[in-house]
Amino acid sequence: MQHREGVEEGEEEWTQEEGGEGEEEVLRSEEEGVVVAVSRTKDWRFLTLNLNTRSSSEVYLLDAHSPQGAPQLLQGRQEGVQWFVEHHGGWLYAVTNQREGRVGEGGEGEKGGGGDGGGDGEEGRVGEYRIVRAPVGSAHFADSWQSLVIGVEGSDVRPSDVVISDIEVFRRCLAIHCLIHTLPHLLLLPLPPPGERSVTGAESVRGESSSSHACREVVTGGEEGTGLEEGGKEEWGGEEWRGEGESREVEVWARAVQLPERVCHVVAGGNQDHNATDMRIMVSSPVMPEAVCAVHMPSGALSLLHQEPYDRQPNPHHQQQPQQPQQQQRHQQLQHQQEQPIDISPSTSPPHSPSTPLPLSRVPGLACQRVWARAEDGTAVPLTLIHHEGRRTDATGPALLEGYGAYGEVMAADWVPHRLPLLHRGWTIALAHTRGGGELGHAWHEAGRGEQKRRAVGDLMACAKYLVREGWAGRDRLAARGSSGGGFLVAAAVNADPSLFQAVVLDVPFLDGLASMCNPALPLTVLDRHEWGDPLASPAAFRALRALCPVLNVQPGVRYPAALLSTALHDSRVGPWEPLKWAARVREESEYDDSERPVVVRVWGDRGHVAPSSGREQLEDVALEHAFLLRHVGGSG
Repeated sequence: MQHREGVEEGEEEWTQEEGGEGEEEVLRSEEEGVVVAVSRTKDWRFLTLNLNTRSSSEVYLLDAHSPQGAPQLLQGRQEGVQWFVEHHGGWLYAVTNQREGRVGEGGEGEKGGGGDGGGDGEEGRVGEYRIVRAPVGSAHFADSWQSLVIGVEGSDVRPSDVVISDIEVFRRCLAIHCLIHTLPHLLLLPLPPPGERSVTGAESVRGESSSSHACREVVTGGEEGTGLEEGGKEEWGGEEWRGEGESREVEVWARAVQLPERVCHVVAGGNQDHNATDMRIMVSSPVMPEAVCAVHMPSGALSLLHQEPYDRQPNPHHQQQPQQPQQQQRHQQLQHQQEQPIDISPSTSPPHSPSTPLPLSRVPGLACQRVWARAEDGTAVPLTLIHHEGRRTDATGPALLEGYGAYGEVMAADWVPHRLPLLHRGWTIALAHTRGGGELGHAWHEAGRGEQKRRAVGDLMACAKYLVREGWAGRDRLAARGSSGGGFLVAAAVNADPSLFQAVVLDVPFLDGLASMCNPALPLTVLDRHEWGDPLASPAAFRALRALCPVLNVQPGVRYPAALLSTALHDSRVGPWEPLKWAARVREESEYDDSERPVVVRVWGDRGHVAPSSGREQLEDVALEHAFLLRHVGGSG
């Protein structure tokens, strides 16, 4: 298979017979802003040809056993609707955000048009991500998708609490990566052996009477050579698959893997073996180095394979303080949409404390917790705090607030060793999970993108005020950091209230949003219209972006915080002129003090948008940022 894109007519897919010399065009797309990707299902049964934009998918299926055949359109494009497809035993499994009751609508007739989905617009057809399935041989996929309504065994978690991030399909298990109340979980759903459908009456199918279960087929036996011929069902456990009726929804029950305490971030390993009984994941938290673990899928048991040890002693200059009653109250169970902090651990339902604790290394003397700030409209905004155990919240210490809030990305509370120098100097580091991200699902992203981007900015400001109000930062000892799209967030908050921060760090920040989104010749303008709006086509989008664009909203005659910006001359995502324009306006229009609150711009002549690959260069960057923050905010140790 060969893939070629960027030709004059549009994106193209090509296939070449093994050993042959000629090329045959298989698929062509002439749509603006389309990115073409070729992937395969984990069992190597199908190739998927994906024509994606930032917000939509068009998926074609190609038989890997005869790739010279014509690709089959699996799902036509609808604006805002995304599909990610896998295969198992004659069934296609997909993760999609198409609203329930509308699966499959649109089909080929909407290909490339981004139609209105029946006249009710994008909001009417887009919902939270869910898992659906359909038989491969179905003549009408639009009429065959069934939605899996996922319950969690032994817990009171509702299906609506499960925010699906990704799935991995193995021969006997569907692994579901998800967030529950903003915290990461891994759910395991047993699958019948490939080629056999388990449709017993044990499954609850919505909309069907119990009498319909009597005619269902029961799966028996395994596949030769798999090692599952004897006792296969008993080993894997769980409910049998069922629900072959006409219902659009099938209730299934998954087992939650008991993750170690205080795990805040879970990443899937390579997991390329479709027949594996063990899968690999990497777990970490802001106070725990990343650990590679194996999950035995039949039992859900977790074992440690490797972790880099952490052996640094706590800072001897930092005096541990006894925990105050108010801090003890912060270690309570998470209650959604309330300002009740919790000790970060997936120990809320479902339970996540292994009976035999894994020998994991953690940073002594540090803790992290989840709290909730309140935005002006009353929305509870999750905020991760990383700090010394027993630290007094007396409104005198320094703090760094980090934010991103764009593209539906979850701001990971993972292991970042570069944070340790500040933490060991008494800083609190806070991660703001604002609207525009994906921590609370698709609706959380929708609430902070496009014309609603102001909400993400307001959320960041609410988090900053929470840190000061609750004593985690002194009023003049709070700094902020944002990178790329997060730079837009931080700079817009600075423009709205320049007194909020003492210092800010803006790394390759997107600061000239209106001009960039009005220039379709720039590399990402067309792709990014779904996130930032299209000011050329929509007056409302123009006004919304104009009101927030950092370059255009510098307050004259007002004292701004000290600012360290960086820009890269080979940046293909953010124009290298953008940080320079904002810096120039702040210097010229604000009450600028070059000695006390300078605005400094680093210009990298040999870099692009992403961080340098050299470890030494990364450390030099971090050292400069920390020196800047310590110079203008200070430390406590």
